[in-house]
Amino acid sequence: MVFLIVDEHPGTLHAMDCTDMVIAKIRGKRHRILDYYTRDRSTPQEDEWYGGEQSITSAVGFHRNGVTYIRFRKPARSIDRFDHNITDSMVNVIWAHGQVKGQYMPTIPPPAAGVDKSSFKKDFYQAQELKYHGSIGRGSTSTNLVNPASQGTDQCSFQILDSRQTVLYSARWGPSQGDSQKILFELEATSAANTWVGIGFSDNRRMPESDIVTAAISSSNVVRVADRWASMTSRPAVDDDESQVQDWSVNVRNGKIYATFKRTVATSDSMDLSLDQPRYFLFAWGPLRTDGDIIYHGSNKYISDERISATLCAAMSERSSGGGGGDSDVDEIWGIAVAVVVVVLGAILAVVYYIYSRQKFQYTKQCEGEDDQPFGMTQKEKVSV
Repeated sequence: MVFLIVDEHPGTLHAMDCTDMVIAKIRGKRHRILDYYTRDRSTPQEDEWYGGEQSITSAVGFHRNGVTYIRFRKPARSIDRFDHNITDSMVNVIWAHGQVKGQYMPTIPPPAAGVDKSSFKKDFYQAQELKYHGSIGRGSTSTNLVNPASQGTDQCSFQILDSRQTVLYSARWGPSQGDSQKILFELEATSAANTWVGIGFSDNRRMPESDIVTAAISSSNVVRVADRWASMTSRPAVDDDESQVQDWSVNVRNGKIYATFKRTVATSDSMDLSLDQPRYFLFAWGPLRTDGDIIYHGSNKYISDERISATLCAAMSERSSGGGGGDSDVDEIWGIAVAVVVVVLGAILAVVYYIYSRQKFQYTKQCEGEDDQPFGMTQKEKVSV
């Protein structure tokens, strides 16, 4: 069993409150994919239970090699109040799946010492039952379902745009000039008073066990840049050692917050992840509490789909700026070669045009005939004619 949730009220309610869902149950070659709704954290019900109707127009689902696949269609515009509109804007998309019968584990990590683990019902799940997914069978992301191109990441940058192509969040990273052991990060986000912007590094595409850097500025221009470690999905704690984050600056202008800082590539701090190997990147921004600490970001978040190598980006940037030497020489040679070809082709065209013009001039002169003789005839031939 899997389900997809589109949350129309990100950050203001619990993820399960007032939420439009599609839930699929797959058994062999048979599938049941329906439109559901939940008003709270109780078991979701089909839309008809609330007085609505099914909006799924077509669907298919199957298992293959231990993986469940589903595909469905539903209108972008809701047909009743138990469906949410899918518009050209960022929405919170939440996914979850049921656990395997006989292997149910409600939390990861398992309960602390002193809790009777045998009290866990391994048979909590029966076949095709719709029950709580547990903490390991869920996840979320913010995305634009209508215009996926409005967001994107590569090895050196990331950005989220709204429907008017305005930058909501962007991040760039590259080599720290003169120091190959540091990477320079530049962050930008839409801002109101009391705002923070952040970036994180993870090995599991989840917030727990992630290394995070946040930059905040209050309405009174109090700036705080913090190196943090997230042990769970609550506010990440500030590291005891923040020396990995250096040379930072934060400011607000024209309705945006801008932050730059340098981060060491390697670290021995247990509360930091080294960037000498690819990591998943986490991007987020949000408001501040009255005491200046960060508050939950809501739907203002995104996690990279693939691992990103920040050092690879640094190496590419150095080569493109001439630091690599060899690639610059090749580019220069190619540039000279292209210029030579253009000059040669231009000369050939000029010669061809000159010959063509000369022949045309001679032909015209002969046709007009300065002595009124027919073209190519002698005086005698003219008389005989």
